[in-house]
Amino acid sequence: MQNYFGVAVLCIIPGLISYCLSRKSYRGGKVLAFYISIYAGMLSAVKVLIHDGKISIFESFADMLPATYIHYAPVLIGFSVIIPFVVMKGMRERAVKLIYTADSYLFFLAGIAFLSFGKITNRCYCFLLFFAILLAFMVCLRNKEIVFVAKRKRKDAILSITAISSWVMTNLIFSTGELYLNNITDFYVSFGSLMLSVILSGFFYIAFYTVCSHIFLTKKQYPYFWVIVCILTVMQYVQGVLLNGHLNTLEGEKQTWGTSMIYINLAIWVLAICAGILLFVRKKNMIKLYGILCAYICLIQAVSLIYMGITTDFSKKDEYVLTTEGMLEVDDENNVIVFVLDWFDGQILEWIEEEDPAFFEPLKDFTNYKNTTSCYAYTTLSVPYLLSGVKYNNEDTVEEWCKNAYTQQSLLYEIDRLGYDIGVYTEFQLANQAFKDIVINYSEVKRRCRMAYSVGVMLRCAGYKNMPFVLKDQFSYSTDDIAALAIAEDEYITTTDTWIYKDLMQKGLKAKDNKERNGAFRFLHLKGAHLPLVMNENCEELKGDVARTHENWLSQAKGSLRVVYEYIEQMKQLGVYENATIMIMADHGQNLYMDNDRGLEFGFEDHTSNPILFVKQSKETGTETMTVSEAPTSHEEFGASVIKAIGGDYATFGSAFDEIPADEIRIREFAYGKLGENSFVNYHISGNVRNFEHWVIAQ
Repeated sequence: MQNYFGVAVLCIIPGLISYCLSRKSYRGGKVLAFYISIYAGMLSAVKVLIHDGKISIFESFADMLPATYIHYAPVLIGFSVIIPFVVMKGMRERAVKLIYTADSYLFFLAGIAFLSFGKITNRCYCFLLFFAILLAFMVCLRNKEIVFVAKRKRKDAILSITAISSWVMTNLIFSTGELYLNNITDFYVSFGSLMLSVILSGFFYIAFYTVCSHIFLTKKQYPYFWVIVCILTVMQYVQGVLLNGHLNTLEGEKQTWGTSMIYINLAIWVLAICAGILLFVRKKNMIKLYGILCAYICLIQAVSLIYMGITTDFSKKDEYVLTTEGMLEVDDENNVIVFVLDWFDGQILEWIEEEDPAFFEPLKDFTNYKNTTSCYAYTTLSVPYLLSGVKYNNEDTVEEWCKNAYTQQSLLYEIDRLGYDIGVYTEFQLANQAFKDIVINYSEVKRRCRMAYSVGVMLRCAGYKNMPFVLKDQFSYSTDDIAALAIAEDEYITTTDTWIYKDLMQKGLKAKDNKERNGAFRFLHLKGAHLPLVMNENCEELKGDVARTHENWLSQAKGSLRVVYEYIEQMKQLGVYENATIMIMADHGQNLYMDNDRGLEFGFEDHTSNPILFVKQSKETGTETMTVSEAPTSHEEFGASVIKAIGGDYATFGSAFDEIPADEIRIREFAYGKLGENSFVNYHISGNVRNFEHWVIAQ
């Protein structure tokens, strides 16, 4: 909320100063609103100049510091004194008309823009403000008459409430309820708290649009505004029900559709909007039909949502999470530390090596297993497999898969039997209640819904579903966004690595003498190179829709490794590095090579999945250069490698990484596919994993 308060202060205070200076000649709320919009435009313009044009003004000031007020407030206050005199002197008797007309055009344009896109970016706001003032100037210069209505008719109020209510139902209440009830296990927040958030915000939108349209819109603008809202809502409903076809689950990467499909879909929208407006122009009574359509949409969605709620099995959602407890604690003698950098492919590693060979200097004690593959293509299977050592057995959901994977014979239980303190830091959906007795950071907490954030995410989800194909990428979201709807104190999150780096720098790593246990096992799942891009190589958080360029992608990958480097450096300072076994790996490599719907991205040449793997065995220190191994390794060796490092009998888990000869001829298995989406394609890899000719579909 700090960003909302800060922006409001920077706009309202200068606005009040300008209003007070104008008050003798020009009074009224419209004058104050005009000045506030001007100063908001100035803030947005500055953010556009420093390349924050694709995010909203509130997102731009998300990390507002006291120094920010010092930078911006004096300048804005200076303009707040100058602008009233410029307006009064330059326009004189036309100043009121200019202000009122600019307000009306800005509300008309910005109101429709927000209902279409769910937010107004800095760039968009600057354009709308400029265009509104330009239109106002043209009206004043041509001396065209504008008429405001002091008291609207009852039918006008009914139209406005009906139209905005149907938009709220379509884009907030129904879309949120439908998404939740069809994906209950993906939402950590309760259904009631999430729906309460969107319903309350819905009432706010209804009140705001109804009141502001009455105040700011002219007599002529009013019906056109609500006609456009009605048509927009009807088309959003039609898109969501009839025109979408199949929409894939979003994991952070953007999706594409065929060119012909995009143009046909866009043509339907354009024709429908033009036809709807033209019909209203020719026959004003059509507005009644639009109102009836909106009322029907509102009613049918309300009935559907109630039916879905009644027929959904609301099994009690547990209040457990994987917390950060023990994340910055290691044993003072024996440690096995595993860093899992999501989606960090070997090809990314090669790109970094080409551009900055010295970047890997902190890993000189490690062996780089360059010829490694995962067993699965996506996190939802890879992480539970790594933690359990149990292979996928055709379960339908992540919950079923995890329940069957974490058995008494699985890897974590064996680590516990060997007397090691276990901390698992990953997405909670990849855990299971079996963790409760053996994992130190599986704790019961109370989650609360992040209201403002939840509304924003739900609007994006609705936009992805309800807007035409040509605009859907603007509403792209990931499962990380859904997971972040709920807040639980000290909950471990994988949406970014910046907070882990900050905790390391501010709190520091600690070594504990745990006499009850033989050592510590830590499994830390980091953001890695996974989309969307949210940070840079300095572990600084990036806001908005970051361009997915080669440079930005490598920057995030390097930032994730920098977190690992800091953790290792602090282990050295504590004197626990030498005796530790450390693994730096990825849960999977790049996984788009067989996805024909989305195609290849980022210029991949080898078209293979080659997750990174660095291993430092206990006592291995002081080497001058990193060891490179071409041994044909796989995630199948992970369990044995961990148990071997701890000192247990690892025969049941197979061979360890360092036991695979470089010249061994072996078949490695790889399953491509997602839970709940299509069937799996099983591959046999007979040679170097980086050569796609060695990948053969299993018969």
